[in-house]
Amino acid sequence: MSFDNSSGVTSNPKLREALTYAVPYEQIKASVAYGYADSYYGPFVPGTPGFDPQRSAARPSTRTGHGPWSRSPGW
Repeated sequence: MSFDNSSGVTSNPKLREALTYAVPYEQIKASVAYGYADSYYGPFVPGTPGFDPQRSAARPSTRTGHGPWSRSPGW
């Protein structure tokens, strides 16, 4: 997904982080790409200038509860 990070609700980095926890990536890969998809995170596709594997690591998923953002003030 791509968002306008400069205005509106998607300018809130905590909201964008929450969305990364809410999207069922593995389910989408299995049902849409039949297991033939690769995941990457961040604005740059692997193999393109600017891609950094360290900054593009997946966030750990918590299927048993909420992500750390849910304990933050304002959520």
